[in-house]
Parts: sequence; C-alpha cells; structure tokens
Amino acid sequence: MRKLLAALPLFLLACTHDPQPVDEFSTYRSEIKGGQTDAESKAVVGMFSIASGGLCTGSLIAPNLVLTAHHCVARIQNDPGYVQCGQSKFNQPAGGDSYYVTTDTQMSQQGNWYQGASIHVPPGGNDTCGYDVALIILAQNMSPDLATPMIPRVDTKTKKGETYTAIGFGNTDDYNGAGRRRIRSGLKIDCGEGQCLAYRAHQNEWIGQTGICSGDSGGPALDDKGRVIGVVSRGIKGCDSPVYGAVYSHREWIREIGAKAAKQGGYAEPEWVATGNSEPPPDVAPEPEPEPEPEPGPVVAPGSPCDEFDQCADGTACAHQGDPSKAICTNQCSSDADCSAGNECNSFGACFPASAANGADGDAGQASGCAAQPLPMKDPGKPVPWVAGLGLLAFAAMRRRR
Repeated sequence: MRKLLAALPLFLLACTHDPQPVDEFSTYRSEIKGGQTDAESKAVVGMFSIASGGLCTGSLIAPNLVLTAHHCVARIQNDPGYVQCGQSKFNQPAGGDSYYVTTDTQMSQQGNWYQGASIHVPPGGNDTCGYDVALIILAQNMSPDLATPMIPRVDTKTKKGETYTAIGFGNTDDYNGAGRRRIRSGLKIDCGEGQCLAYRAHQNEWIGQTGICSGDSGGPALDDKGRVIGVVSRGIKGCDSPVYGAVYSHREWIREIGAKAAKQGGYAEPEWVATGNSEPPPDVAPEPEPEPEPEPGPVVAPGSPCDEFDQCADGTACAHQGDPSKAICTNQCSSDADCSAGNECNSFGACFPASAANGADGDAGQASGCAAQPLPMKDPGKPVPWVAGLGLLAFAAMRRRR
C-alpha cells in the first residue's frame, strides 16, 4: 500500500484530458444526482492514472482485481471528446503500474493507495461501444478487513425495469467535488442488454435511468443483492441515460482473468470464478425488496415492425437504421453469431441488409452520436465517456507506507 505525495490542487475536465472554458462543458458536470456520501461501500474504489491524469471509479471484485472502464485505462484514438459507435477505437493501455486505486471515501494524495500490476481488456472488439470494460490486477492483495470484494453477476442478464444502485467518485460542480464516493439507490434499467439497439447502444450494453457523470466512469451498477451488473461507459448532456457495459455479456472473459488474479494473489478462486455461481453467501446477502415483474408484451416475429423492446422473440431485438418509425425485430449478431446470407452485422450488433448495415455505421456518430434516448428518438447531442481529469503539476513521487 502506498501514499501519493506532492499534494496539489485539482482541476477537472469534462470527459477530455485538456482544459476547456467553463461555458463549453458546464452542462456535463454533476454529482450522482440525488445521491449522498457513501462511507460504507469500500469495495467501490477511486482510481487515478499517472499516465493520463484521469480520475475514474472501479469495483474490487477479488482481493487483487478491479473492474473498470476500458476508456479509463486507454485513450480513445483521435478522440473528438465524444463517442461515435463504429469509429471510436481504443489505443493500447498504459502499463498497469501507472494506475492506483483507493478504498478511502475521499480521494487524496495522502490517502492509502494500491498500485496496479497489469491491465486486461476484453477480446472480440476494440470499439468503445460494446467493449468499454477493463480489469486491473493489483500488485498486492487488499486485506479483507479493508474491503470485502463485491460479486460480479456473471450468471444472469439484466432486464428492463430491474432496480439498481449507482456508486461513483464523480464531480459535484465545475471546479471541485470529484473524488468523494457517492451513492444513489432506487434507479431502474430502461432497457436490458441486447434490448437497446434502437437506442444505438451495443448488444453488450444496457441503459440506466440517470444520476452519474464525469469521474463516475468505470463505476458499478449494483443489483438488489449488491452484485455488480454494469460498468459506467458514457451518457448524454445533463448526466442522463447512462450506458453501462454489461457484466454478463463479458462473463467468460471476467472469469478467465479472475482465475489468473487468484493464481497470482495466492488465494482460492471465488465461487463466481470457479463455478459461475454469482449468488452471495446467505450470511451476507441483503434482503431483497420484492419488485413486480413487468408485463411481457406480445412476441413479434423477426422482420416485423416493433415499437417496444420486449416485443421481439428470443435472439432478436428491436432496431432501426436511423428512422425509429421503421424499427423491426432483427437478429442479433457478434463474432460468434453471424447474420444470414445477404445481411451484415452493423456496429450495434444487429443484422440488416448489407447496404443498410454499411450505411448505418457511417451515420451513427453524426445522427445520434451513439446516444441513449427512448423511442421516438430525439436529438441527444454527443455522448461522452464519463472520466474526469486531474490537473497536477507533480503526482509521481511515491513511497511505501511504513
């Protein structure tokens, strides 16, 4: 464990690494709206990158393993300051030793920090949309007295209407406030993973309600049992319609790196790694509040028009190519599931005729900026990755805590 020295004032950037005038980015700034300080969720860690000066959030899911966002550990190529699905690709991550995490409620250079050792990013794609998750194996294990790791929900998909809790270290205003852990409960999922294609989100993502902003990138969404179901990726102005990377969609890769972390850390594999069972032990599982099941809509056959996400048959989702009035139930696709002859997989994981699929990728960033908005679509502006910057003249002097 280390302390960061040479403490200097912070200044924060709205989703980029370069300072901008206040009037250009003030609308991006907010704490977890309606949230409060959270001194209890020690496994939700604050993150700092010496390589980029960025501030993010992460989830400790094993004694030496942190789940966060890909854009928190790797810059976006030719970054325009917002996300364009199909075009916003990642550079290579910096070395793992460039990243530090803390369980402190308030991040500070004099706090207790743990250094990273290696960075791991998901296979199968390099697009910000759908692959904005990452894992950091730490150089040493955290003591269970300091933080009890959370459980990633690797055995169940998210679904529309499910409640979740958002936690992060994001901003409170234009000049200060980032770096304190805050929490907001009682939020609801607008559309589950694989159901958000009409929102121009990838099939590996789901969309939440509200409440997070700059600095909350990489932070968790927790289900009613406290399990991690999503990783904050991006959203639109006003800190609304957050897009989360779906934990379940990346389950095999998360378990693979979890096994590697356990071997390096010298501890037994957690149950979710060894068996894929994400149920918390009975003695730590909170009492869930009963939630009414949403009424299922009528099942619509592939190729038929649709206007609700829960109408489409299994394996299909409601999607369109720029005109919400022409949305249809279309097959989902990925590197493991190809489209039928004459169709192609577009950047959102939906099958469309080859000419339409190709055209959609080129228009995605300009028509909607890969934004999350309910049907009918309205102009969402340009969504941004929610990472805050820390302007420090010196932040590299380190010493081991005695």
